Amino acid sequence: MTNAPFDFKPKEIPTDAGCYLYWDAEDKLLYVGKAKNLRKRVSSYFQKTNQTPKTQLMVSKISKIETRSVGSEIEALILENNLIKEYRPRFNILMRDDKNFLYLRVTNEDEPKLEMVRRVVKDGSTYIGPKTSARDFRDTIKFCQKFFGVKMVKPGQDYYINQLTGHKISQDEYRLNIERMKRFLKGNTAEVLKDIKEKMMAFAKEQKFEAAAKLRDTLESIEKSTQKQTVEFSDLIDRDFVNFYRDGKNIYLVRMAFRQGRFRDLNQLKFRGEEFNEDTDVIRQFLAQFYEKVTDFPREILIPVELSDAEAMESFLSQTFFAGKRVELIVPKIGDKVKVMKLAQINAKNQAEKAKVAALSQAQNFSKALPELAEVLQLPTPPERIECYDISHLSGTHTVASMVVFENGKPKTSEYRRFKIKSLEKDKIDDFASMEEVLRRRFMRTQTPTEFEPSSNLVRTELERLTMRAVESESDWDAYHQIKEHEILRPHNGPDFKYNREHKDEFKTKNHPMVLTYNDEIIGSVRLDHSTKTRLTLRLLGFDKAHQRKGHGTVALQLIEQYALENGFKSIVLKAHVSAEKFYTKNNYKKDFWKGDTSSDCLPMGKKLVAHKEKWVLPDLVVIDGGKGQLSSALKIFKDLDVEGFNPKTQVISLAKREEQIFRPGKSVPIELSFDSPALKLLQRLRDEAHRFAISFNRSLRAKSQTKSILDDISGIGGTTKKKLMQTFETVSGIREASDEALLAVINKKQLENLRRQL
Repeated sequence: MTNAPFDFKPKEIPTDAGCYLYWDAEDKLLYVGKAKNLRKRVSSYFQKTNQTPKTQLMVSKISKIETRSVGSEIEALILENNLIKEYRPRFNILMRDDKNFLYLRVTNEDEPKLEMVRRVVKDGSTYIGPKTSARDFRDTIKFCQKFFGVKMVKPGQDYYINQLTGHKISQDEYRLNIERMKRFLKGNTAEVLKDIKEKMMAFAKEQKFEAAAKLRDTLESIEKSTQKQTVEFSDLIDRDFVNFYRDGKNIYLVRMAFRQGRFRDLNQLKFRGEEFNEDTDVIRQFLAQFYEKVTDFPREILIPVELSDAEAMESFLSQTFFAGKRVELIVPKIGDKVKVMKLAQINAKNQAEKAKVAALSQAQNFSKALPELAEVLQLPTPPERIECYDISHLSGTHTVASMVVFENGKPKTSEYRRFKIKSLEKDKIDDFASMEEVLRRRFMRTQTPTEFEPSSNLVRTELERLTMRAVESESDWDAYHQIKEHEILRPHNGPDFKYNREHKDEFKTKNHPMVLTYNDEIIGSVRLDHSTKTRLTLRLLGFDKAHQRKGHGTVALQLIEQYALENGFKSIVLKAHVSAEKFYTKNNYKKDFWKGDTSSDCLPMGKKLVAHKEKWVLPDLVVIDGGKGQLSSALKIFKDLDVEGFNPKTQVISLAKREEQIFRPGKSVPIELSFDSPALKLLQRLRDEAHRFAISFNRSLRAKSQTKSILDDISGIGGTTKKKLMQTFETVSGIREASDEALLAVINKKQLENLRRQL
């Protein structure tokens, strides 16, 4: 076994209930676990027997162990779940499809409407889900439209209005249909069928035979869709069956939902997990991560393995997700429940096999596509890195570009990039100029970057004279305190201010006292706070009297920003005295950048830092979305840029949308590949992905612009409040449709009055 890189001392681990966190040498979280007895659980990882190679690998990477004690096993579960969601540690079991959940939203208004959404928002609407198949959900929506006459949030999607009755229905009748639909979707089909039968008989008595016939057809369709199933439960208890199948690090889970004794829904999910993760860990993490997304809770959850902390997990689910509703975890032993558990596992295994076939098919296509592409483009070797670019705008507004990257035929999403086009005048449409700009900006990044770019030539010169270093000697401390007391604190606090050089803040490990020197003479004091990993807090900045108002402050800020970037910080925040507001504003620091306390003489300000720009890897092939004109425009930038190791004459092509023709520089005749060509399919996938990525960016910018123009006009709604509103309700329509109670959880009564009046 590989020894741990540190001396593990069991006595340093408490015996409390709580969570343990394993960190590596780079301060990255490896694993989070919970335990009833932390010392006993953590010690088990360092025993030399009964350890799998994967466990040994994780233990060998541990550089630090952190424990967090809590009062009970339930609190430990809550903390573990929150930590895993926040950090997504490498060796924990994690849901891979957590961004692909879909919900049916029934809006909270006089005339409720349907909408398919990806998040549940506390806006008073009814949410039904989650679904993990968009196709299944669209079929459900069509069914609801056709047989309940329900309208959609987007009017253009109202395909089946009034199919239920054959005539225009009243608002009361419409609301009744909505309630029927909700009950139906939640599994109460018997009640809906009874309502429809009664309505059908009423129409028949009134001799409205056409309407009665439509209801008869509806009745038959619903009865057919809910006909006798393989397994039904006569006790009518709402229950879920959960089972899984492992394939290496991939864990395929299936949840089969039974409502009112009948099978109603199936969710297929994929989790990432190490081989040393026990089956009980798989189930525990599924329960903790999946049921946060569920809106219709079961009374029982049937699982394939016994959990040692089953009672605590039941309480955790009840208190955290199920709004206090009691839930019971059961491992079935005999009868139909065992049959359904086996069926869930078969579904999970089928899911794994389908994924394998898809991956194999994709790999075969890739293996054929790249050599074929090299052959038709006369490249010396198959292109490993391919980049594709696209431009998107709406009538000239918010023009953006996308860059997507495929490596060895597969998307590398971590290297996708988006660009705002800066060179065009407002509302001007010029795709050629836009493409030139984005390619110029991208290929400029292939040049060796500078370590730090000062804001001006003056600052560059002064940086050679002004330096910042840590306080080291007694004389440093004396100068640091003299400047801090007489030039910073006393002027703001009055002549009677009593200064304490031994204040505890000076000696906290998070605080870093610094001095500024000019030509080796100490002229300023700085204190930097490292209390968070991504944000540096500037607690103190000042100069002695002889060096004030001489431009040293701007240079000092550049030094502090350089220091922050070198230490991995992404932003700087501070509380600026009102007298210094202009100084910080001039240096691009913004008010209300963070949630610091505001007072009459103190402003929370801050600045996002531009990280050191790394040199970008050169592509083997560049694909431009468009025809011969787009290709010619793209090639212009390479005349000005001498990109070493890249030949645009052979490594740049364009793909025309309509005829799917490939254009190359200097060739008048395009290449036309067969429809089933793997090379063409790969280029099409690249082009489509670039198009999707560009459009999504354009839409997000337009949405932000629209949000800003609407909410900014409402008095009393500032930037922070607007951000909270959008985080909570997602859209302006979501804010408009939210109940007063939901809104008052975010804003005060006065703001609510203004919002209702002006929105």
